Amino acid sequence: MISTLRDGTNIAGVAGADGVQRMDPVKYFHKEIPPTLHGTADVFASKGVSLVASANLRELGVWTNVVEVEGAAHMFDIQLKEGDELFDGPVLGGLKFLARKAGLLPERQ
Repeated sequence: MISTLRDGTNIAGVAGADGVQRMDPVKYFHKEIPPTLHGTADVFASKGVSLVASANLRELGVWTNVVEVEGAAHMFDIQLKEGDELFDGPVLGGLKFLARKAGLLPERQ
């Protein structure tokens, strides 16, 4: 299992070649996708995946941005709370973006 993670073939090993295509998140992109936070210490998803996703979203006319969070691992934001430096910075910024898009906060002037 470790070698399939290292080689990037773990999903193909479980889902098969056609399953990988069905699982491709690009197929599910639409104009309401929020910005992506990507930790620079993420060992599960490469920065390249986030950059390709961002480019594909721009092609759909979506405003998008990849925010690189220095030293953060995959899903770094899951246990953060108000007052944590990473929460008050990039995570809160992403939440405010979602709130603006949902009409809960005014759009920036």
